Amino acid sequence: MELLKPTPSPLIDQWTKRKSCMNRFLESRLAVKLIDQVHLVDLDDIKYLSSDSNYTWINRLSSNALLASKTLKYYERLLVNKGFLRVHAGYIVNLNHVIGIEKTDGFGLALGTGEVIPVSRTFKKQLFSEM
Repeated sequence: MELLKPTPSPLIDQWTKRKSCMNRFLESRLAVKLIDQVHLVDLDDIKYLSSDSNYTWINRLSSNALLASKTLKYYERLLVNKGFLRVHAGYIVNLNHVIGIEKTDGFGLALGTGEVIPVSRTFKKQLFSEM
């Protein structure tokens, strides 16, 4: 039987603090894999995500949209309990940026930027239960 050496307590405390700090940092960000790099995007900066075949456009407030090499379904699983909701086969919306609901040709979510994201009949019930 092999005995383990005791680890000094200050090192364990320091490691635990670093790990919890890193976890808090990563909880508020989304790792977006591009072709040649990975971006850490602040969740509050994301307005909505839209599908483009097997790629996803991540539309942001602060700068240009990013084209990610993952599907919308992949991001739906990551963002399920973080204030985002799938409202259409091609869209996931950050509910923090929604300022109203428009009813012209069906339903649409009005964002603070003036954009309107369509809501499909399939996802309408889920939307109203979330709001």
